Amino acid sequence: MRPNGPHYDQSTVHKEVNTLTRMDAKPNIPTYTTSLSEDRILDATERVFRGEGYDACTIRRIARDLDCAVGSIYRYFTDKRQLLLAVTQRIFAPVIEVIDSGGSITHSARMYHDLASASPQMYRLMFWLVCPPPEKLNQIAPPADATVAGNLSTQAVGAATATTSLPDFVDSLIAGWARRASDEQAARRCWAVLHGAIICGLNAQITVDAIDRLMTGPTTPQVQVALATPPKAAAATAQPHDPVTPAGAKQPRTSGTPTHTVAGSDDITLL
Repeated sequence: MRPNGPHYDQSTVHKEVNTLTRMDAKPNIPTYTTSLSEDRILDATERVFRGEGYDACTIRRIARDLDCAVGSIYRYFTDKRQLLLAVTQRIFAPVIEVIDSGGSITHSARMYHDLASASPQMYRLMFWLVCPPPEKLNQIAPPADATVAGNLSTQAVGAATATTSLPDFVDSLIAGWARRASDEQAARRCWAVLHGAIICGLNAQITVDAIDRLMTGPTTPQVQVALATPPKAAAATAQPHDPVTPAGAKQPRTSGTPTHTVAGSDDITLL
């Protein structure tokens, strides 16, 4: 004879116990067990930047990619600007390794060109991130009397670079080149040629050849005169010669005298 009241079989009792056990358990709060490091954060930042662009590359988005708390990233980097600057400069670390290991200026310049050309957005962003504030920009231009024969004097170059911010990587590169060439200003000029060529999209080999000529010096007397003689002095010492009409320009006519141009020539006019 069954006792009064509801009857529970064994399986029903077990289900009730399991339910009560789950209710007493701690709530499902996400925990972050990812082991962070500076390199892992930089890797994630580069992935987000390359895949989604600058605007989407926020600290929160990077934390989601790493499956970590946002505050964890701030233990390594103060803000997005510092983080992105570290990412962009890390790309060029192999160039510094070449210089520190005794590699040539042309070899490191070629590697610099290749890396910058492969990541043009990263390269341009690196310089934007270190751009000085507007109130300092007026200090960069050298004084009006700082030009000597059309060339910036050493004092003017020094004054300009003192107020101009360059990425730490670029400063290290110029310092390495200066040690190799024993000439800091020559190293700065070489970097300026390299940087300008990259921005203008010039061929790597042409750029490296230009740097090589700049470091080794001109090889012909004509080039030496062209580089060493100021424009005004060159005009004053130039030998007199007959004027030559530029190619494609209209030939002047003298009244009553027909002119005839020799076929295949742009510069010779017979009267």
